[in-house]
Amino acid sequence: MKVAIDSQCYSYLIAAFEGIGPPDGPLASQNLSLARTFFYASAPYVPETVRAEYLRISDADKLQLHTSWSVLFPDLHTAVDHSTVMRRAQMLLPAHRKLADCQIVSECEMSGVTTLLSYDKDLINRLAGQTRVTIIRPLDHWISLGIDPETPPVVVPSPSNPLGAQTWWRM
Repeated sequence: MKVAIDSQCYSYLIAAFEGIGPPDGPLASQNLSLARTFFYASAPYVPETVRAEYLRISDADKLQLHTSWSVLFPDLHTAVDHSTVMRRAQMLLPAHRKLADCQIVSECEMSGVTTLLSYDKDLINRLAGQTRVTIIRPLDHWISLGIDPETPPVVVPSPSNPLGAQTWWRM
């Protein structure tokens, strides 16, 4: 299974890791599921459009934060040229008027991604039926994985990493 994340998921995952403590707020269960997917399944791919979006962040501290965490996430490189990705994105536009979201879905299709994680209800509702890529919220994806609570994580933070001493992300 090849899983990718959209821009919002990338930012929330970084915030969860950077904040060290357990996620809180209205998206706490989504954020916890996203973190657990990272630790128990695999690091999600970051599509080229997501990377381009965070590289345009004007706040220097936020940009540095996004860039510094990028080493943990594999890049999603499409095997086709940009014009092919854009043609497919244009085909998706009538269903969802956000070009960047359509590009992300197109990049996922062209790269063999099976699942795109997103918090964006509009993206999910409007594009899920337009693609073979499953577009799903992190909590729904986590549940679908059916990982046994006794399963050890595939990624464990180093003891020197503050997350290593935390238990909130463990099952």
